[in-house]
Order: sequence, then C-alpha cells, then structure tokens
Amino acid sequence: MNLILLLPEDLSPDNTTASLTDSRRCTHIHTVLHPSPGSTIQVGLLNDKICTATVLSCSPKLVELRLPSRDDSAAWKNPPAKLPFTLVLALPRPKVLDRVVLAAASLGIKSLILIPAWRVEKSYWGSPKTQPTRLREQVLLGLEQACDTVEMTIEKVERFAPWVRSWTDEPQGRRFFAHVEGGRECPYNILSAGGNSTQEDEGEGVVAIIGPEGGWVPSEVDALTEAGFECVGLGPRILRTETAVACLVGRMF
Repeated sequence: MNLILLLPEDLSPDNTTASLTDSRRCTHIHTVLHPSPGSTIQVGLLNDKICTATVLSCSPKLVELRLPSRDDSAAWKNPPAKLPFTLVLALPRPKVLDRVVLAAASLGIKSLILIPAWRVEKSYWGSPKTQPTRLREQVLLGLEQACDTVEMTIEKVERFAPWVRSWTDEPQGRRFFAHVEGGRECPYNILSAGGNSTQEDEGEGVVAIIGPEGGWVPSEVDALTEAGFECVGLGPRILRTETAVACLVGRMF
C-alpha cells in the first residue's frame, strides 16, 4: 500500500479531516507506517487528487487525519494519467481474476470489459469474485499500489456475438485481439507510431482483447476480424492471462 486511499464516507462534512475505522487500512498505518501524532502520510481522495495529510491520532482501530485546505493548490497534485486503453478479457478463472483486475488497475488501464467465450466455463460467472463489490475491492488495491486515485471502470458482457457485432458500426480505430496464431507481431509504442499524436487525437484510444485459456475458436476469430479487430501475436510462448496483460501494456505504451 503506497497510498492511503480515502473514500467519501471517511471524510468530515467540511472535508478537512478524515476518520478511518476499517481494520485493513488502520492496521497498515499503525503497524507498517507507525506514525506519531503530527507526522504526515500520503493520501489520495478517491477519483480526486493526492495530498499529504497530518496524523491526529493512530491506533489499530481508528486513524484520524487532517487534510490541507482545498484552497491551497500547492498542497494537492493530480494522480497519474490513465492510459487511453480499454482492455477486454475473456473471463479467466476466478482465482486469476483477482490478480488480473488488481494488476490492470495498477497499470493505469482506463476500463476493463469481461466477456464470455466458447472456452470460458459458464460456472465462472457465478463466482463471488465476479461480483461488483469484489471487483471494486481489487481495483482499490491496485490504485493503492500505484499511487493512483481514479477508478478503472469494469463492464461485464453477457453474450459474445452481439457484443462483437456492436463494434462493426463503430469508427475504425486501433482495435486488436491477441491470438497465439497472430497475424502479425503486436505493435510497440502504438500512440507514437503515427507521429506526434495525443490522447485526444486517439478518441477512445486503444482497444485490445485477450482470449480465454485454450485460445479462441475459429468462429470467434472470424467474428472479431469482421468487426474490425486486427489479429496480433505476443510471441511463440503461451502466457498466463496476468502476464499477457502486462506484456500487452508494456509493448503498446
């Protein structure tokens, strides 16, 4: 935990102080940071800015902080910019999903879409780890790791074919799907590949899809290609989902 993330319910009505009562954050602050009253720690307001807060009191059950005035612009800084990147994943195994969501949030991915596929077990969708509360917990852990405050959005898609067809009428952009039999090597540093482009120039940015364990079936490859997604490869090795996510982000950005 490299940043203490403050939620709206932690703040006083005037936003000048914060009271933390959950055991996870309180225990971390008390046992790892072990601050004394008057010392400072770095905090971030969820979906807002980052500042240095003064510790008023600290125990394993309650931590009280004083925040700088919002009128003091020098005391507040913006979180890291999000990547203009939408990651689409064929739903992985539940125990892998936790790791992937946390990693994606840490990497600064803007949005995550979870989709079905022929080789995705239907039982995965019923796992508690696919529920919104659990997914959000992993996103917040990823933000704390990366010193970020802006939540990654997560969408779950019920049916593969209608979702893929919905992209057919979208403006052609930088859309890819990874496949072990990729048509070409995954591009590097994609936003600068065409010159001095900016995030605004890219619109929604890059959309990339990572398939299920066992790969795509031929009909899925055909559907994605027809919808305007380009088939790319990440090399001859078959990677775990969380490794493929990191590899994709590292190459493209």
